[in-house]
Amino acid sequence: MNLEYCPEGRWRNDSRSRWYRVFAVAMILTLGLASCGAPTAWTPSAPTVQTPATATPPPPSATPTTAPPSPTAIPPTPTTAAPTAAPPPTIESLIASVQARVPKDAFSYGGVKVQPLAVPTGWRPLWLVYSYGMRNWDLKPLPDHFIAIFGQEKGAWQQLAWQFLASDDQSIASPDYVGDGSVTQVQIAAGRIWLQIEGGVGVHGGVFNLASFDGATLKFELAGFHVSPDVGQIRDVNGDGVNDVILNASDRYVFCYACGVTQIAFGVFRWDQGNRRMMEQPIQEMLMGQSGHPGRGLTNEAVMLARAGLWKDAMARITAAKQASRGVQPPFSNELVDWNYGIIKLHHDAMAVDLTQSAYPLLSYVFFGDYASAVNLMRPYSAAQLFSVASPLIKGTVAENWLPETTGHISTSASAAIQVQGDPSASSGQALAPAFFLRGWSSYLANPGNPAQARADVQKAASLAPQDALYKQAAALLAGQPPTPVPTPQATAAQPRRIQFAAGATSAAVQGRVTGENIDDYVLRALGGQWMMVQVSSAGNSVVLEIAGLSDGRPLVRSHMRQTFWQGALPATQDYSIKAVGTGAAANYSLSVIIPERVQFQPGAISATREGNLAGRQTHEYLLRALKGQTMTVAIQSPGNRVLLEIYGISDGQPLVRVPMGVTTWTGVLPNTQDYDIKAVSATDAATSYKIEFVVK
Repeated sequence: MNLEYCPEGRWRNDSRSRWYRVFAVAMILTLGLASCGAPTAWTPSAPTVQTPATATPPPPSATPTTAPPSPTAIPPTPTTAAPTAAPPPTIESLIASVQARVPKDAFSYGGVKVQPLAVPTGWRPLWLVYSYGMRNWDLKPLPDHFIAIFGQEKGAWQQLAWQFLASDDQSIASPDYVGDGSVTQVQIAAGRIWLQIEGGVGVHGGVFNLASFDGATLKFELAGFHVSPDVGQIRDVNGDGVNDVILNASDRYVFCYACGVTQIAFGVFRWDQGNRRMMEQPIQEMLMGQSGHPGRGLTNEAVMLARAGLWKDAMARITAAKQASRGVQPPFSNELVDWNYGIIKLHHDAMAVDLTQSAYPLLSYVFFGDYASAVNLMRPYSAAQLFSVASPLIKGTVAENWLPETTGHISTSASAAIQVQGDPSASSGQALAPAFFLRGWSSYLANPGNPAQARADVQKAASLAPQDALYKQAAALLAGQPPTPVPTPQATAAQPRRIQFAAGATSAAVQGRVTGENIDDYVLRALGGQWMMVQVSSAGNSVVLEIAGLSDGRPLVRSHMRQTFWQGALPATQDYSIKAVGTGAAANYSLSVIIPERVQFQPGAISATREGNLAGRQTHEYLLRALKGQTMTVAIQSPGNRVLLEIYGISDGQPLVRVPMGVTTWTGVLPNTQDYDIKAVSATDAATSYKIEFVVK
């Protein structure tokens, strides 16, 4: 695969948003590795680990000890000391023994973890041993994380299996970071021990491995990689009482990783008991063998709609199929109905959630197959505004720099929807009108100099829905006729309220309630060049943001983009309007604004110090500019070490330290030239003071 490092700091191939499919196919594998696979970096020593010498009785072959001679004249009589029972081996001794076999400082902020396992009936007690922390990149060869199974035998620990998550093994998803608690026992099928291994890799990627131990062999059954941490989950997808594995195959690079637009996709894997392996379960039609099944027709319609990306309609069909299939008797079976229902619902529900978080909901509605809702986002504008190179649904939005990707996705998706829904002249033709309209719009934006295809599609939409004023206006515009204006809905704005930070604070929060499509308007004074982060939280993410400068009128985010989070450098010193915009039903919301404190060194200095006070569970944020390749050290001192560090890059989003790691000091070589967000996070409910030092050299 031809990979290149893109400006966002992510690996991509030449086809951009399609790279994950190739990579996922290579990584999501069912495996049959023996537990004694050859390690790549270092090899554990003897398979049996004895307890430390101070706690170990003499071995059975040792010569019995003899009492010293008596000081009296009585001739000495040899006596043998009574043997003592060997003490049970301790968890501490196992950790110490395994740690001694790991290269020194192999895993930063980590080590070796031991936990007891739930074993099948009739098995002896067993323990899981695994490494955790960030592997030390300064060591050569680079240490790999591992998992192992231990039991007890004759008063000693006995190694039963050991497996590396080796970097040079393409069948394993090798993590750079494993958290304390990231290796857990799960339940898939009876008669085995199942282990789920989650970890981090690269800038912001995640890995997932599923391993099983049958009492003799520890092997990896499934591996997955994704560019974001949420790689795999264990869930009963089809409702048969047996857990399955879901691997994330979503495209986070529809535009760019940080652009906030995702095309949702999952792979579902089940345990094939007959072949003793994990097997992918696709959505699929019910074949002729199930002719006469009451849910067959609806099920096959649902599968066809899902394959065309019409997930909303597919969910309605498969729900009807499941209801129609209740109580079927042999020779009929509901196996495929249940699998299709579970997989379609998985995608449908994930896309419904993603719609509330998307930075460009128009395209997310297209991916969902809800073309009518996508067109509704266009209705506040006239046809002349929409069919323009400066379209308000492109200009100033996240799609502005990704126009070919935007029009390509819309055209491809709409064409699939039109094809699968059949004859436009049928009774369902009106439902096709939004797909034709969107395809025409994308065709115009892709090639405004040759609007023939756009004209044909928009005219088709207008003929299928002759009462729709927007379609009619757009068709007239593209045909060169004077268009009839379309009324634009207006939202009612509330009086602005000023947001002010407390003395020394880097954040502020307000709460409110909007009804219907009303707006709560806030004003905040900020300086040009400051970095600002704004987030609004509400039930179902039904309240969204709109931000603009009051002096220069420059919009930073518009409400039709349906964003609930925004961050960026402020263009000028001025008041900024921050609006909480309702999108439907009445909703309570919380709006927070963060402007990190900028840390700058004195001329010629390589360090700076700040002191502060935090309320319980409060965070103070700093922003420090540094260069790629420089070494940065950040250290926090606080009573009881209750103030922790979190550090990540503003531009690349790469986390260097996370709060769960419990770190108060960090040193490392910086991966990119950028601003670094450094958080001092209180881990106590009580108020506390702290002192933080920044060193860059």
